[in-house]
Amino acid sequence: MLRASNDVESDLFCVTRTFEMLRDIGSAPNIESARDAALTAAVGADVVMVVMHDELVRLGERSVELGVEMLADVGLPVLLLTGLGDEQTEDFARAALWLRRNVRGVLASDATASEIAAGVRAVRAGLVVIEPRIAQELHQTSRRRPASRITDNGLVRAPDQSPPLSAREREVLGLLAEGLATKNIAHQLGISAHTVKAHVESIFAKFGATTRAEAVAIGVRRGAVLL
Repeated sequence: MLRASNDVESDLFCVTRTFEMLRDIGSAPNIESARDAALTAAVGADVVMVVMHDELVRLGERSVELGVEMLADVGLPVLLLTGLGDEQTEDFARAALWLRRNVRGVLASDATASEIAAGVRAVRAGLVVIEPRIAQELHQTSRRRPASRITDNGLVRAPDQSPPLSAREREVLGLLAEGLATKNIAHQLGISAHTVKAHVESIFAKFGATTRAEAVAIGVRRGAVLL
């Protein structure tokens, strides 16, 4: 297990002391360093555990992009420990973004040693681990999500939302929800990166959003994004 944090020494000591089959092989102060360490064959990690600090959580969209892009090519399952802030809708949407990529577990930062150990073993075994509060909210959000409406000109209108998203904007928003970067969205849709940025700016304007994570959160809430 490789930790992308130095601030959970006591918890990890309890974990490795209580569960001898788990071995803490080291830590890294940030995601970039964890990526470099995990790519080093000598490290021999099976799981990367990332602890999201409050400052990193507040970065919102950028924290998602950094985490996904930095760890995407490591080839190791990621267990994420994160706080649940006041803006819970965005937190849950962000969790959905992480779970669409190589993140295989999302636990609360106040998880016990037993919960962390169980999470590490589960993701190492190929299972997906979700903090109960996150799982419950995702389920409730899915159940209460109102249906979108197709307007006469073929545009998709999210409930109680004006103006509507175009079909292309809906495609872009869906790919944003999958955590794709601008260049990857452009490649998948066969359009230029400049055009993708224009669509993203249009989505921001229509949703009143300022970050990609916020736009996805609004899209989830209004039924414009399917989890």
